[in-house]
Amino acid sequence: MFDTLSVKNLLRNKIRSFFTMLGVALGIALFVSVTSYSSNLKSQLQDAVTKDFDLIIQSKGASSPIASRLMPSEYRNIGTIQGVNDVIPIAIGAIKTKQTPYFLIVGTSTLEPLLNSMSLIDGRLFHPDKKEILLGRRALSALNLNINDTIELAEKDEFLITGTFVTGSRLIDKGAVVGLPHAMHLLKRGEDVNLVLIRVAEGHKPGKIKTAITRELPSVSIMKTKDLLSEIRLFQVVESFSLGISAIALIISCIFVVNTLMMSVYERTKEIGILMAIGWSRWMITKTIFAESIILCLIGSILGDIIGYMFIYLFSASGITGLDWTYASLSPATILHSIILALTLGLVGAVYPSIVASRFSPAQAIRYE
Repeated sequence: MFDTLSVKNLLRNKIRSFFTMLGVALGIALFVSVTSYSSNLKSQLQDAVTKDFDLIIQSKGASSPIASRLMPSEYRNIGTIQGVNDVIPIAIGAIKTKQTPYFLIVGTSTLEPLLNSMSLIDGRLFHPDKKEILLGRRALSALNLNINDTIELAEKDEFLITGTFVTGSRLIDKGAVVGLPHAMHLLKRGEDVNLVLIRVAEGHKPGKIKTAITRELPSVSIMKTKDLLSEIRLFQVVESFSLGISAIALIISCIFVVNTLMMSVYERTKEIGILMAIGWSRWMITKTIFAESIILCLIGSILGDIIGYMFIYLFSASGITGLDWTYASLSPATILHSIILALTLGLVGAVYPSIVASRFSPAQAIRYE
């Protein structure tokens, strides 16, 4: 009964109801697109991070692995610490080429750390000490190159393409992997690296090794492999931005909803008085207002999810560096959060109009002009 009456009330002024739902939808779409971009990128990179190593070292205070700088003196002696089995330095960064302004380079002295997170789909692995390179599938396609072609990454620095790989990360799959010395040269790092991967020997606990390394090298930051992405400030900033967007969307959408419901209440003052005169309680009037608000916001949520997906799709297909790093997808968690946000909007937005409507006296409401 309440749902039918609430729908009829909303359909009395279709244009106003439509623009209210559109306002809610745009707020939800903004939340969905920003949240999805962050979670998609984080998920891709998490899958690409090697899980065969126990600990990762980067420079203390570095905002991301790319911003990290570790000097040889900070990692060469780590292998002498009891319980440390393998120490693998990694260089990572972006260079500008003739074809693209942002070309990701990963350098390693051995391909072992990457073999668990990437799949060679064509060609062969490179020799780290030779000028050979593996290109990501998206990079090979974007550059219009083939296996056994050469690619110029710096002046007179040509590399033989030995194979192509896929990791599932659009960012990494648009980059390349080379030997560590070549990466250091291309990135102009001297002997500095970005990260050091550590495998703990069997029978030793990573926590104790972490403590030992911290004691020996207080100038570095050491963490478990699974914690790397949570330490990247970019994701922290994006997540905080997402929360801020959600708050702004809530406030703006609430204004739309409250305005629409207040106008609807005043237009139906006589009707509300008649309903109360024939036996409707104030609680029944209140439930009707809340039902209208929730219907508006839930439909707005559905539209917002669709618009948000369209935003993500356009980002993915844009070819613009940075925006095209994620896939066009909405996770069930993001959709659930958008529904919860819409329900919150509906409940909060209906509070004041329902109070106003429930305070009408039947006699005054019937006489209202």
